[in-house]
Amino acid sequence: MAEMETFSRLIRTHDQLIRSLDDWFRRIKAGHPDQIQCGPGCTDCCRGLFDIYLPDAVRIAAGFAGLPEQTRTAVRQSASLIQKK
Repeated sequence: MAEMETFSRLIRTHDQLIRSLDDWFRRIKAGHPDQIQCGPGCTDCCRGLFDIYLPDAVRIAAGFAGLPEQTRTAVRQSASLIQKK
């Protein structure tokens, strides 16, 4: 039981960190709109090889589980194609 509380605390702390980073990024983007041009379809900065840690994996898994089955199937198929390259 103590391990679950520790894990829950870790997830809460990670969520706080992500919210803090999101707030920071919004402030930077608002202050420099000509330098940061994120928008729908733009993924150049967001894609790349980077580590995914346990709290990230838990959030990704939870979000993925909440997607419609058709979307999850499409994502799996796309990932399978990428993996074959």
